[in-house]
Amino acid sequence: MIKKYSYGVPFETYATVRKLEAEKGRIPYFAVEKKENGLVFSVPLDKDDAIYGLGENVRGINKRGFIYQSDNRDDSPETEGKHALYGAYNFMVFKGEKKCFGVFFDDPGEMLFDLGYTDPEEAVITSRFGDLEVFIIDGNDVKAVIREFRGLIGRSYLAPKWAFGYIQSRFGDVSEKEIEKTLAEYEKIGMPVDSFCIDIDGLENFQNFSWNRENFKDPAAFTRSLLDRGIHLIPIVDVAIRQDKEIKEYASGEEIRAFCSGESGEEFTAYVWPGSCVFPDYFREDVRKWFGHCYQDYLNMGIHGFWNDMNEPSIFATQKGFRELADIAKQTAEKYHFLGFARLKGVDSILYDPKRDNGNFMHDIDGRKVPNERVHNIYGAMMSQATDAGFREYDPDLRCTLFTRSSAIGAHRYTGVWLGDNSSWWSHLLQNLKWLPSMNMCGYLYTGADLGGFKENTSDELMLRWLQLGIFVPIMRNHSEFGTRHQEIYHFTYKEAMARIVQLRYSLFPYIYSEYMKAALRDECMFKPLAFDYPDDRRAIQVEDQLMLGDEVMIAPVYTQNSLGRYVYLPEDMLMIRTRGVDDIEEVKLEKGDHWIDLDTDQLAFFIKKDRAIPFADTADRIARVDYGTIRMLGWVEKPYTYELYDDDGLSRTVSLDSIRKITVK
Repeated sequence: MIKKYSYGVPFETYATVRKLEAEKGRIPYFAVEKKENGLVFSVPLDKDDAIYGLGENVRGINKRGFIYQSDNRDDSPETEGKHALYGAYNFMVFKGEKKCFGVFFDDPGEMLFDLGYTDPEEAVITSRFGDLEVFIIDGNDVKAVIREFRGLIGRSYLAPKWAFGYIQSRFGDVSEKEIEKTLAEYEKIGMPVDSFCIDIDGLENFQNFSWNRENFKDPAAFTRSLLDRGIHLIPIVDVAIRQDKEIKEYASGEEIRAFCSGESGEEFTAYVWPGSCVFPDYFREDVRKWFGHCYQDYLNMGIHGFWNDMNEPSIFATQKGFRELADIAKQTAEKYHFLGFARLKGVDSILYDPKRDNGNFMHDIDGRKVPNERVHNIYGAMMSQATDAGFREYDPDLRCTLFTRSSAIGAHRYTGVWLGDNSSWWSHLLQNLKWLPSMNMCGYLYTGADLGGFKENTSDELMLRWLQLGIFVPIMRNHSEFGTRHQEIYHFTYKEAMARIVQLRYSLFPYIYSEYMKAALRDECMFKPLAFDYPDDRRAIQVEDQLMLGDEVMIAPVYTQNSLGRYVYLPEDMLMIRTRGVDDIEEVKLEKGDHWIDLDTDQLAFFIKKDRAIPFADTADRIARVDYGTIRMLGWVEKPYTYELYDDDGLSRTVSLDSIRKITVK
């Protein structure tokens, strides 16, 4: 049961696909009050209440006990004290002995979620502007609530099969030469790979839809050469376009006045990677069509995968920021005061201040001038919608790969999300795990974090342990920042062990893809905390470092340095698969309860429920070369079990559950 309640004058956010009439009465569960800081929704919390959801946010799977903010921003590193990150995912489920309901705040502006932080016995949610729709979803259990919500917001984005292969990426060294070298080194160690990302150093002066011709002499020929070997390229597309009439995308956009305006009607400009830039106004349908068309040269070249970035939007500086910085520096130099000096140490927040600048960054929405701050949190989502329009122009039935950094509920129909500029920290490996069910709840199934960490320097051990989680995660990308240790697998001492782990991904692919597609078509989560599947097990509901994958598997990665094992809680009897690779698989039957699992650095373990089984194929160097004819079933089966194996061509958008083939294990 879903009910909608409307407040103020809501904006069209494209978040939902089912249109409901607003209820006339009071909203259940919440007290609602208009205050100086916005429209406030408050609900009492019982001792046992948990709060799940909110997508990509720090701390636990249970979000109770902290303040979170929907105010999309590029603010790495992702430390525990951060209240807002790149996306806005305003869906939560409240679950306790006396309550089980979901709530979605469909608000494109700033929101604050005080979930038992100020008062441990109350959740207080504040909409800064008060123009929103609120959906209440009642259900018998958490999974039923999520299923209802996912039906409301529409089917999740479907990635092509090749997008589930290993992705290699690096900011700072991308070129034909480096890609060819990596391919050769990977072939030596038996390391599978399906695609390479092209970061901004592969573009001309960091400008979208271009090529750095020193690094890529003949991009079309190089792309064809890679495709002949089963390798795809995934170029980055940042949101900002350099304000330069010599640039094709700027010139064609200027013709239709495609860019956001400033407070006086001129083009709003700010400084990002290419220099002084403008920003497409994706809230206009004609602009979305124009921007989608910008991808056509890439698409015609055979490039069918993209990575949208910097689309919060991330801004380095504005002219107002430069003027303010100059004033503060001048005043501090003329009459020194420690407060002025302290402000200068925070130069980034002077050069670009969202509170100051986003109110002067205007969109044209249905003929009205609307400041960015009113719709800020769906700007990146609208970019993804525009990109998908370009895909459909090229081929309405072709699945292209797309993942983005900034997003919101609604864009899950068009894109996946990679989880931002993480760091080579053990805590971020665990955070990667915790984000998976929270993102799935909000419709994002094609998701994952940069393996090994983007910022700082990873270690052999950390990379190996992160890969042991990454083989189960839809986006399996290894990405690192310039100036940090190279993370291409062949650079590591443990490179052979890492290659063996990645080979497991390709053997497990029939299972991972099947669970992904069934979750998309059935409006379910691919990953769940144990609390969702075992709500009456008081031990299970406290576990946040293990996840259920599909209906058969539990994963429990090692996430602490120098650990040669870990404790695992089994909520029922399970078969442990302990492995170093496809040729080294140990099967151990374990009873329900707590177990210490010995795991050498190059070993991982996962667990299959008793009387369940999963498909496992021979490995391959490309996803397209995984042979379904080699599938065997792994499991501990004492009574007949039928697994539903989903398979299709991996490219068409036309999909259905009719593609399921049943495999019975006796």
